Amino acid sequence: MNDTQQVLRKEPINFEELVDKKVFEKGRKDRDRTLDPDNKFSPSSAGYCERQMFITKAGLKRFDRLAVGAMKSGSLLHEWIGMDLKDKGLLEQNIKVEIENKEINPFGVYFEGTYDFFDHSFVYDFKSTANINYCIYGPTEVHKDQITVYMAGLGITMGFIVYIDKRHLKVKQHPVDFSQERLFKIFKKANRVYKAFINWKDNGRNGIPFQKCGCNFCSYEDPITENKKV
Repeated sequence: MNDTQQVLRKEPINFEELVDKKVFEKGRKDRDRTLDPDNKFSPSSAGYCERQMFITKAGLKRFDRLAVGAMKSGSLLHEWIGMDLKDKGLLEQNIKVEIENKEINPFGVYFEGTYDFFDHSFVYDFKSTANINYCIYGPTEVHKDQITVYMAGLGITMGFIVYIDKRHLKVKQHPVDFSQERLFKIFKKANRVYKAFINWKDNGRNGIPFQKCGCNFCSYEDPITENKKV
């Protein structure tokens, strides 16, 4: 019996199970990720409403199988683009943003996370999407907030949000000017969430102290979040 015959007699690989297992593992790692210390926030949550920023901070955010798979496919697309950028700037570097003004930032919160790409002049944030039509004419306010945090950390005045359609790789790129007013609003919101988060921790971790606001994230929120206790 030759090697080919031996290979043919093996059980076939079940790719449905293999991919599901890998997606489940990614979901588990995301669930286990924490944002310590208490006054640390992720730049990706900067544009969320207070409720969604709180849910993210408290570790209550959950995603179903399809959502986790979609995020993984987006990550793979980011990696593919990054292969051609290594000699053009800095890829996926960590950044920390603080404001010392006590009126704006009374609780000393800060944002820390990883930007996608910085070419030493502009920062770029890649957004993969299943349908690029919603951002043809401009970026979303949520994404503007996120890149504003990156610009603040890098000390630059312009960045670009790059939308990539996962269906056919059509790209739409939008410039975003730095706005100190926008940054201050982000920090004020984070301080309100921080205060609510500490109170929540100190009083049994029951419920969510912010009502749904009608944004897309609230509309599609996982219903188990409503009464989650951790």
